[in-house]
Amino acid sequence: MGMGRPIKEGLDYFPHDTDAVNDEKIESMRSLFGAAGYAFYFISLERIYRTKLGQLDISSKERRAFLTGRIGVTDEQFMEMLEAAFEVGLFDRKAFENKGVMTGTGLKRRVQQVNGERARKRQWKNDKLSTEKTQNSSGVLDGDNAGKSTQRKAKKRKENIPPISPKGDAGVFEKYAGDDSALLQALKDFNTMRNKIKKPMTDRAKSMLTTKLDGLAESSKEKMEILDEAVLHCWRSVYPLKDKEKVQDDEQERF
Repeated sequence: MGMGRPIKEGLDYFPHDTDAVNDEKIESMRSLFGAAGYAFYFISLERIYRTKLGQLDISSKERRAFLTGRIGVTDEQFMEMLEAAFEVGLFDRKAFENKGVMTGTGLKRRVQQVNGERARKRQWKNDKLSTEKTQNSSGVLDGDNAGKSTQRKAKKRKENIPPISPKGDAGVFEKYAGDDSALLQALKDFNTMRNKIKKPMTDRAKSMLTTKLDGLAESSKEKMEILDEAVLHCWRSVYPLKDKEKVQDDEQERF
C-alpha cells in the first residue's frame, strides 16, 4: 500500500491590503522602527500563517533566531518591536505571556476556518472511498435485489456528496475559475461563508459575483485577496481592497 498524501498545514497565502501601510497600527510600527517595523509585522505574519494553529512559538532566543535573521534585527530589537506590537494591538500579549506564542484573534480565526474546510473535504473523500470499496466487494446481484441494491448505493453516494449551496450548484464557479484551482477554492470558501451566515447563493447570484470580481480586479491573485477579505469579515458581497471604508453602505446589496 502506498503512502497517502501528507496532510497540509498552514496557509499558502493570506490577504495583504494594498494600502496596509496606511493602517494606523502598522504606521505606528513604521514610525517607531522605520522599514524594519513594517518588515517585522509582515514577515512574522508569513511565519504564523504557515503554522497549523495560527500561532508561532517564540518562547526562546533560539526560536526567534529565524525571524530576527529574516527581519535583519537583533533579538533585543525584535523584543522591543514585539512589545510595541502588543501595545498597538497587532498581536496578543496574553498568548505570549501564557504560552510563549505569537498570534492574534483574527489570524487564528482565519487559519481555523481554512483547516475546518480541509477537514471537511478529507472526510468527504474518505467516505466516498469507503462507499466505493463496499460496492466493489459486494459482487453482482440479480433481479429485484440488484435493483434495490443499486438504488441504495446511489442514495448513499448522494448523501456523501457535500452540498456546496442549498440553491444552484458548483457549475458557475467551476466554469469561471477554469483550471485555476486556487481561485476556485477561494470562490467556494466565499460560498461556504454565505451558507454559514444563512445567505445562500443562487446560480444567478454566483454569476453576479464573478461579474463584479472581473470589474474589481484583473489578476487571479487580486481576486483571491478580495474574496479572502470578504470571507474574513463575513461580507455578503466583494469590494475593492482600497475602498473598505465604503463597505458599510454597500452591504445593503443583495444577490
